[in-house]
Amino acid sequence: MLYPYRSIDLYDHKCGVNPIAHGYLLKFQPWYYDGKVVWWDKSYELRSEAEKAAEELREKISEYKILRGSEKNSVRPEGEA
Repeated sequence: MLYPYRSIDLYDHKCGVNPIAHGYLLKFQPWYYDGKVVWWDKSYELRSEAEKAAEELREKISEYKILRGSEKNSVRPEGEA
């Protein structure tokens, strides 16, 4: 089970699901903390859907950061072979 967002217990690569009051019902919003930024996704009606989305958000952001890092490493300053 993933837990709601609380700024006091964040650690790198943590993800969770935040319950949101929506009328008389709850919706659930997935989030992921990469060590610098908290990333939020759209809200879901089912907690299980939001938990799956939180895990997918973690994977997407990690892949994005890896791709960005590899692009930076492949670019060389002028004059270097």
